[in-house]
Amino acid sequence: QRVGFDFVALDYARYEKDLDPAPAELAAWYEAHRDQYSQGEGRRAIYILFDDAMVGDSVSVSDEEIQKYYEENSQLFARPEQRRASHILIQVPPDADEATVEKARAQAESLASRARSGESFATLAATYSDDPGSKDKGGDLGWFARGRMVPEFDDAVFGMEKGAIEGPVRTPFGFHVIQLVDIREPGTRPLEEVREQISGQLRFPLLRAAEKKAAEDFAAAATDLEAFRRTAEEKGIEVRDTGVVSRSGTIPGMGPVPEMVKALFELEPGQVSPLLSLPRGEVILALQDVVDDYVPPLDSQRQKVLADYRRDKGHALARQALSAAITAAGSDLAKVARRLKVEVQKVDPPMIRGAEIPIVGQDDAVENAAFSAPEGQLTGPVEGEKAVVALVVTRREEPEMAKLADEREQIRSTLARPVGERLIQQRIVALREGADVQQNPAIFQAQRG
Repeated sequence: QRVGFDFVALDYARYEKDLDPAPAELAAWYEAHRDQYSQGEGRRAIYILFDDAMVGDSVSVSDEEIQKYYEENSQLFARPEQRRASHILIQVPPDADEATVEKARAQAESLASRARSGESFATLAATYSDDPGSKDKGGDLGWFARGRMVPEFDDAVFGMEKGAIEGPVRTPFGFHVIQLVDIREPGTRPLEEVREQISGQLRFPLLRAAEKKAAEDFAAAATDLEAFRRTAEEKGIEVRDTGVVSRSGTIPGMGPVPEMVKALFELEPGQVSPLLSLPRGEVILALQDVVDDYVPPLDSQRQKVLADYRRDKGHALARQALSAAITAAGSDLAKVARRLKVEVQKVDPPMIRGAEIPIVGQDDAVENAAFSAPEGQLTGPVEGEKAVVALVVTRREEPEMAKLADEREQIRSTLARPVGERLIQQRIVALREGADVQQNPAIFQAQRG
């Protein structure tokens, strides 16, 4: 079946965008719809994070240890040859014609000649270069090793003598005029340059060990919730509160940590968790409360609630506006459209189910209304996904029954053929089991054909 229809549509977004509820109104709406925000069971705990900040002052690495590591691992600090260059880029678009390319080449040649004649390279770069990242620095690209730049640029720079000016050099970006400023020979980075790096590498396992020991000492004394609080107070350790956390929630101050949430939901009130080894350090929790039906506070999801509020109210306002227009205009769709200041849309030629509808797209609610509505009668409001709709069916085409019957017979024949072939094969097997039957596949195939 195919259906053609005229319709008007009021986009919900038209009514949602200007909705700006007062805080009290949004809070009242949230309370009235709290069931849709329930996260089920929630749990509240206290926890301690034994991290670098807690134990860092107790862990140090001596200069002698750093020196020894540097000498024994000098290969880790090898530095390849580096070069420092400046450039002037005359950009060429990828789709540039030959005339544009030649014009850019000529400009680059002129700038190269001026630089070789003694004009300030930095001034030329600041004035003419198309590279926004370097022109304000006089074209300076800093130090770089081979392989960092595009091959054409790399080959030019690493084939130059210090102080030389080359160009134009063509790359995918355009034409470059290049000045080689300095050369840094390959070697080993000095100790002072890598001291902090080595110190961090040596301190890391020591920090982890210190965190582990501090956490184990605490856990030995904190056997339940009361002992947890008392031990933390005696040791002067910061205790953090998780707030109420759902099974899909996050831990304040920690972010999404599934291991902590899992441990939280395995505890009974008053119990203390085993130590959890996390990337940030060691963690231990103590469960305080269980909340049967947890609804997060409005402030924790205000933007989502505001979007839901606007969607709810926007749908209602659009529906009310269309209902009022239908009441005033009766069954005249054109009058409804004029009252709402929208255009009448047409589905013509008639559509089949599942087709795209102008403005609203694929929409089951609108489609079902169109295929079930009496011809010539205004139907609506119909609440679709994107808009609320009123429609009038203008044309309905029933399928040609004779053609449909032929198609059904063809489908039935196609589906039945494999069944018949299986029955034949089963009969042959039965005969072979009861007699000395010889098969000739070629003859059998010819008979089937």
